[in-house]
Amino acid sequence: MHKILIVILCLFGSIVYANEPIHSNNYNDAILLSKTIEHKVLLIFSADWCVNCQVLKNDLIKHNDLHDIIICTVDIDHSPDIARSFKIRKIPVSIILDNNQEKSRYIGYKQYTEYLLWIKNSGGL
Repeated sequence: MHKILIVILCLFGSIVYANEPIHSNNYNDAILLSKTIEHKVLLIFSADWCVNCQVLKNDLIKHNDLHDIIICTVDIDHSPDIARSFKIRKIPVSIILDNNQEKSRYIGYKQYTEYLLWIKNSGGL
């Protein structure tokens, strides 16, 4: 377990130091890392076939201005158990987790400025 944590920290060490967002597609790894480096998690439920999910993903990559946060994308088709545990009914859904506790939820996606405002007002940044 400690070896995995050390590998994760080594892989992301330069990113964390630069306060850049950390992207993950593995929920368990994101939660473990958030506890280790004391970052919040922006959990995004999506699917490959969802147009708004792809727009959100592209906007996050394009803007790249979320700092000190772990962005974890969960594909509902590949991880239906995680989606069920968060009671996901439609996508995209974004959830801010702080100490593995849900702080805020955002359903849908229209524009990045509105989305970023939600993150800031929810204490995600």
